[in-house]
Amino acid sequence: MVSKALSSNGETLLPRWPRRLPKLTGDEQSEPIYQIPKTTKENVEDFKVQSAKFRGKPQAKIYIIDQKQRIIRAEDNEVYGSLEDLATELPESSPRFVFLHCPVTLRDGRKTERFVLVYWLPENCNPTQRMSYAAMVNDFKGTFNVGRVFEVENADGIRGIADRIAAY
Repeated sequence: MVSKALSSNGETLLPRWPRRLPKLTGDEQSEPIYQIPKTTKENVEDFKVQSAKFRGKPQAKIYIIDQKQRIIRAEDNEVYGSLEDLATELPESSPRFVFLHCPVTLRDGRKTERFVLVYWLPENCNPTQRMSYAAMVNDFKGTFNVGRVFEVENADGIRGIADRIAAY
């Protein structure tokens, strides 16, 4: 039997939950939590052009979410020329976005190069940072027309990323 809540004057009170939320139209949808400024967009485009010149060698650049400025930016101006260098440079407890231009050999023996986004997400990272990066990964992917995102949790995953890229 369901009991009804009554007000002091004996009227039936409506339940508070479940509350129906208004549907958002395209004009009312919220902005992303973090912005991708024009400088970051130009930086990524420059990286794409420059990395294409180094055929046969992997090229990687690390991007971070700047919590204070609420933007995504390059961590520094360093471009990593090997997966080993990249694996040693990534922090053990903080997530990162890494653009990677990587030569791969396909199953049929053909050589090609792929431009992918690596979502560095170590197991022991701060939950707040984890959520910040998770909220932005699709926006970051869409802004730069990246075909594939690879989530990597440790340095061994970075070292073996070329095999995963070749498989897709």
